[in-house]
Amino acid sequence: MEKIIYRLSASWLLAALLQLAITGASFTSLDFSRSASLPVLLLLAALFFLLLSLVRFVLPNQDTDRSVLLTAIVGYGCTLLLLHQEFYFLLGLTLACVLAVCYLAKRPFPLSLQLTFNQVKWALALLAGYCAILIGIVTVCRYLSHVTSTYDFGIFAQMFYSMKTRLTPVTTCERDMALSHFAIHLSPAYYLLLPFYWIAPSPITLQVLQAALLASGILPLYKLCRLKGCSPAVTLCLGAAYCLSPALMGGCFYDIHENFMLAPLLLWLLWALSAQKRPWLVGLIALATLLVKEDAAVYVACVGLYWLLDKRQVKRGAALLAGSVAYFAFALLILKAQGHGVMTNRYDNFISNDSLGLLSVFHTLLVDPAYLISQVFTQEKLIFTLSMLVPLAFAPAMLRRPGQLALWIPFVLVNLMSNYPYQHSIYFQYVFGSMALLLYLAMENLPGLPCRWRRTVALSMALASLFFHLGLVFQRSGILNSYLANRELHHQIDTALAQIPSSASVTATTYLLPQVSQRDEAYMYPSTHDSEYLVIDTRPGRITEINGQSTTAQALIAQHQQQGYEIFAQVQDGVCILHKEQ
Repeated sequence: MEKIIYRLSASWLLAALLQLAITGASFTSLDFSRSASLPVLLLLAALFFLLLSLVRFVLPNQDTDRSVLLTAIVGYGCTLLLLHQEFYFLLGLTLACVLAVCYLAKRPFPLSLQLTFNQVKWALALLAGYCAILIGIVTVCRYLSHVTSTYDFGIFAQMFYSMKTRLTPVTTCERDMALSHFAIHLSPAYYLLLPFYWIAPSPITLQVLQAALLASGILPLYKLCRLKGCSPAVTLCLGAAYCLSPALMGGCFYDIHENFMLAPLLLWLLWALSAQKRPWLVGLIALATLLVKEDAAVYVACVGLYWLLDKRQVKRGAALLAGSVAYFAFALLILKAQGHGVMTNRYDNFISNDSLGLLSVFHTLLVDPAYLISQVFTQEKLIFTLSMLVPLAFAPAMLRRPGQLALWIPFVLVNLMSNYPYQHSIYFQYVFGSMALLLYLAMENLPGLPCRWRRTVALSMALASLFFHLGLVFQRSGILNSYLANRELHHQIDTALAQIPSSASVTATTYLLPQVSQRDEAYMYPSTHDSEYLVIDTRPGRITEINGQSTTAQALIAQHQQQGYEIFAQVQDGVCILHKEQ
């Protein structure tokens, strides 16, 4: 009887899936029910039932009914998510499908494939390749479609040009003057990417590098899984959670940031510690991680604290913790003495005494711990938390020892405490370090679960990662179609911009500055500098604000023509380049 129920359910889902393709209306409205034909649905279901019965007759020793139903559930869910992206729908659909799939997989399939680690290697290589290709396509198309902005891609594009020509990370577009980017954020790790940029000096290289190096994090993840005694199936599920992670992928879709290096570097650091590698190797990886950014010390310090409290390895844990604190203090002194100081405004919601600076955060937490709860548990932060934890099937929260809480500190401190909206969004760069530590916690907790629960959680993780990937990330690949549909316009804009001499000073509106960033002087409009060339974005819908007042491209062109600028090149509904002799 159970097999008949499976067969009926699979037939109904396959019929519904086919009718979904036939019916033009959206399935989220009653128009779908009005236009769908019940007799057709029943006829299709009957045909599928007969077909599956025939398959069952031909293959009596295989559990075809359960296999087809599982495939139908996953296929139907994926199709729905490709048609409708809404967070609460995604959450409900994921829960329903995960429960159904886990019920079907509560016992092994009779003739199911027994995975080997060699097969898992190939599968993870394909997943990592898909991860790199998708990130690369989205980010490169963003640049080619002229939707990357000065903040922050234009800054890094000009910074790498400066690093290549003079070995200094100087930009002119970040603060409207020649200034080292390291005066804003201390990120010497960028020099690790410079050899690749030397070979192919283009902003596109930066986007490709981010995609490839982030995907490379699958290697230390695989090594960690082997060290932790994960089975091939669990290793594959954890690898899928990394490669399909909406946070890791989404964090790339605002273009390159140094933070992306945190994910692979932290996993390499955890591997070196877990494998009991020599202190010099652990120290080298830890140093590379610290050099990513001044606040990278938070992640390394928490790894040290975890190794001290949970692993009870006092020397290594204490050394990492002390070294991180020392480096953070050093970075603060450098930024204060030679830079613009640390951006404490990100924690203004916790600073009750301005004279204490960041120390005021600890004062607030000590005297009013309930205030922390009020700041962390908000609707948007809850959505963010679910976006991070549901794809991991909440495995990081299945704590086995109190010391594991040390690896939760960055998630709370960096992502949840601040009211800076970008720090609790999976589409910005503040998630890489936290996600790497949460993945490691999931890996730590899975082997300790009973066999049945381990299989259930791992399967839930893989399926939830797939669904959240489709619901939150995959639709971003639509920018490829947008670029191809407007390729001629983008080509004309690039051709016009290429006419500007490479030695000339340029001021450009935000979405066109990255394309003219490969020069000594590139400023974002409006600027206090009187440049030789002005680049104004004239695409429909592009509005430039000056002193808080919106203005049109036509008004800007007319204004600067009165100031002596002449039209140098122009693309209708694309760009207008103005020139004035200096």
